[in-house]
Amino acid sequence: MGRSYLSPKEQFLLPTALSLKLNLKNSIFATREIKYLWYNISVWSINPGEEKTQAVKEFPVPKRVKEILRFIRLTNWFRAFILGYAKQEN
Repeated sequence: MGRSYLSPKEQFLLPTALSLKLNLKNSIFATREIKYLWYNISVWSINPGEEKTQAVKEFPVPKRVKEILRFIRLTNWFRAFILGYAKQEN
């Protein structure tokens, strides 16, 4: 079963066909990259946003078990971007 794609004209007319209204102030057209929900989404890739990477960079060095667990929960968000994130080293 093949995947069907809409032509650019059909994509443009789809909101009207579904009785949706576009807010042009909040719409972005003809751009190579957008920021959405802590992600930078470009034509070629999806990367973590600067806010999340900055939070990891600025995280204080953990000294107690609770702080270590907090850091692990923070970095767990990056699993999709780090190959072998869950791999345990001996």
